[in-house]
Amino acid sequence: MCWLGYPLLHTGQSKKNRLLTYMSIRDHIKDCVDNGTLFYLPPWTASKTCDRFMFVSPEVRDMVEPTNREARWEMRGSRLRADLDLFSEGGYITASMTPYQARSAYMGLLHPGSSGWWDIRSRDPNPGLRVLGGFAEKDVFIALTWEERAPLGDGRSRQWNQAIVRCQCEWRNRFYAYEPVRGEAINEFITKNAVLA
Repeated sequence: MCWLGYPLLHTGQSKKNRLLTYMSIRDHIKDCVDNGTLFYLPPWTASKTCDRFMFVSPEVRDMVEPTNREARWEMRGSRLRADLDLFSEGGYITASMTPYQARSAYMGLLHPGSSGWWDIRSRDPNPGLRVLGGFAEKDVFIALTWEERAPLGDGRSRQWNQAIVRCQCEWRNRFYAYEPVRGEAINEFITKNAVLA
């Protein structure tokens, strides 16, 4: 599987030795995968090479994996999975670095822009969905929560703020010592096949 190629997953250190030395965010991701608080989400088409990596929380995994989601979300969850695979497959994506102005972008930086929180937009079919998370490093997205778009209202609403805070809490539950990647240019997050919207 593709995630085995991601260098973070085989550091060669024993767990005991890692506890005695600095743990990188890669070590934390591996620990989260080992304990089931994160899951690697490879592209659905296994033959595709991985240019980028996505790890998802149990909440997001339950929405995109057919064996886990509720029947009422069957078709919608499949479409969300396809949208998330676009990231992992290294497909061309549009991104907005300006909060509140993402319009038709695949993903957008959330307010405040300096915080490092993003949403991936899955618009079709209704209801529209937003997957919130952050970058652990370039080309490594951690998808932690999902929300239906309509109830969130305007980008400055209390509901949006609560969704962002919930995502932040999920991040801190896993990566308490690390913040998501922050930057001012798209290539600080995604190395190729990304253009500004």
